[in-house]
Amino acid sequence: MASRLGQCVSAAQMHRAASTGDWGGLRSKLAGYWRGAEGDQFYSAYPERYDAWFLGPHYPVVDAMVSAAETGEFSRLIEIGCGDGRVLQHVAGRLPSLERVTGLDINTGIIARNGAAYVDDARLSFEAADGHPWLLRASLPGSIVMAYGGVFEYFTHDDLTAVFGHLAAQLAPSMLVLTEPVADDFDVATEIHSRPHGIEFSFSHPYRRLLEAAGFTVVFEQETRIDHRWIMIVARTPGTR
Repeated sequence: MASRLGQCVSAAQMHRAASTGDWGGLRSKLAGYWRGAEGDQFYSAYPERYDAWFLGPHYPVVDAMVSAAETGEFSRLIEIGCGDGRVLQHVAGRLPSLERVTGLDINTGIIARNGAAYVDDARLSFEAADGHPWLLRASLPGSIVMAYGGVFEYFTHDDLTAVFGHLAAQLAPSMLVLTEPVADDFDVATEIHSRPHGIEFSFSHPYRRLLEAAGFTVVFEQETRIDHRWIMIVARTPGTR
C-alpha cells in the first residue's frame, strides 16, 4: 500500500482539485490510484464483497439485466472496471447466449492474472484499458455495457455524457447496467449536475437524467444501502424489443 505521506499528499491534491472544480485533474488522480498498487490489491483486500454485496443486496440488478436481455438482440457483454473477473464470469454464466464477454480494467496487474485464471472459458477475454476512451472508440452494436461496484463514479460528468451518448446513438441496440454509489444528500430526482463526494472525491451522478438525455429508456431502478447508498439501473436503447 502507499506510504502515509503519499496518501496525505494524494488526498491533498484531490481536495484541491475538487475545491477548484478541476474535474479533469480529479479524474486523473483517481485513475492513478486504480492503476497503482492499491488498485491491484483492492479485490484481495476485500474478498467478502463478492458474496456479501454482489450476491446479496446488489443482485436484483443482475436479474433485471437477464430479463432485459431475453429479447435476443445482444451478443456481447463488456464490463468496465472488471477487477478480479468474478462478477463478469458469474454474469456470463447467466447469459449463455452471448458470443463474447470482455472485461476491461485500468490495472495491468489484475488483467494479467485474469488472463491466466479464466483460460477455461473461451468466451471470456480481458484487456487493460481505460473504459472512457475505449468505449468512445468501440463500434459494437448489440452490446451490454456493465459497471459494477463503483466505476462510473470515477468518470466526470462530461465523460459520462459522451459515453452514454455514443452507446445510445452509435451502438444501438445497446444496454447499460450499473451499480454505483451516490452521496446520501444527492437528490437523484432533481439534481442535474454531478458533484464529488466522500473521502475519495469520486462523483455522484444524476444517472437516470443522463441516460434519458442520451436516449436510453430506464427499465429498472432500485436503491439499496451497504455501508453507503447505492443506485442500481438497467437501461436500454428504445429500438430494442
